[in-house]
Amino acid sequence: LFRQRRSGLTCSLIRATAEARGLYLARQDSDDRSKPNRFTVQTDFLDTHQDIAVVGSDVVVIDQSGQKIKTMVSERGTGTIRNSLLSLRSTPVHGSVMMRRESVLAVGGYRLAFTVSQDFDLWLRLTEHFGLDNFPDILYEWRLNPAGVYSTRRIEQMMFSSIALAFTHERQLSGKDSYSLLEAADGNIECFLGDFDSSDTVHAQFGELLLRSGFKPELARRHLARGLREGNITARALALFAWSVCRLPWPGIKPMTAYQGDRSDSHG
Repeated sequence: LFRQRRSGLTCSLIRATAEARGLYLARQDSDDRSKPNRFTVQTDFLDTHQDIAVVGSDVVVIDQSGQKIKTMVSERGTGTIRNSLLSLRSTPVHGSVMMRRESVLAVGGYRLAFTVSQDFDLWLRLTEHFGLDNFPDILYEWRLNPAGVYSTRRIEQMMFSSIALAFTHERQLSGKDSYSLLEAADGNIECFLGDFDSSDTVHAQFGELLLRSGFKPELARRHLARGLREGNITARALALFAWSVCRLPWPGIKPMTAYQGDRSDSHG
């Protein structure tokens, strides 16, 4: 066991990755539960699937007393998971995963400036070089915690997810992203966006996530409008802004970032 001053989840993840000496890294949140066979199953899976860097699983959502709320059936297949990440329909459940340490280090590991959505940023970078998959069985129980990130930091999480997606688009075009700007901003998102050439993309994506989640519709409309003003003039952006102006509820699937417990038997 390693002890350190309380400095946030991302710092702990970075240290754990650095201290680990084994082939694989396994995650679990403190108030969740893993099935007894989880590590054996995931280790065997990674041993026999050398192209896969991360394996998660299906998940049972439980309440504070440990009673089942619902089952989350994870998506299967590297292509499907990558497409779901890029559209923010679904992501592997962070606490359920086992990862190849070498692969995590190869893409730069967890990044400190992502105080939330650090897993989403890592998944996006990993999918550019490796496969991600989910084992087709329930290996993890995720506790729905009213004090957790998905309940208390929803807006911040959606903003950082939008930044991670914008960085992905940057890497697709030039092979690198503007993480150093985010790091230099030291948590000041407005400062970062003022220096970031693709801030229009961030505003457009953030507005879309807010709109799709049904959370803060006025804020969604403002960011969609700001994205348009800053140059993100696409058919999709215009359609989303028009939808927000009409004040209609989102007809499709909510983004996973909006609230992880707000799903039934599939990710969405």
